[in-house]
Amino acid sequence: MASYKLTYFNGAGRGELIRLIFAAANQKYEDKRIEFSDWPALKESGTLPFNTLPLLEVKLKDSTELRMNQSQAIARYLAKKFNLAGKNVEETAECGMYMDQLNDLLVDYFGILYSELDEAAKKEKLGKFSAETLPTTLKYFEDKLKKNKHRICYWKRFNNGWYIFNDNSCGNYSSRDANGF
Repeated sequence: MASYKLTYFNGAGRGELIRLIFAAANQKYEDKRIEFSDWPALKESGTLPFNTLPLLEVKLKDSTELRMNQSQAIARYLAKKFNLAGKNVEETAECGMYMDQLNDLLVDYFGILYSELDEAAKKEKLGKFSAETLPTTLKYFEDKLKKNKHRICYWKRFNNGWYIFNDNSCGNYSSRDANGF
């Protein structure tokens, strides 16, 4: 049996989607959380494929190892591994579309949060994001849920955030922690 180890900062961020997929699959894994003060030494260690986190380390039953960075690639790998990637190529593609859209949303949000140095401008941009960008994007998800009455579709409160579930596929766990919104 394979064993899994996820290394990420001591917080949700880009590691949370991966943790949700492990939880949905009821798969045991080592959740190694590091502090920001540990990051420079880890980055300099040369053990990270792209010198970024999260890092997933997989020890397969044949003793081979897989080391991966990039949260979306890790999520897609695990979703496929645990049969959470959709029932066919069309569902897999649709999951990917929703995952990528939500990733774009996070990039926009964190771009404002961490790149805007002027506090008044940051407050204004975050207000616009919350009032315009977020509702517009989430409407697409709401419309999809309404359309899919024949499937198990619902919003569920999980881990202090809102996540979208439509059957049991990886796109469902991608809507992330919405506390910051």
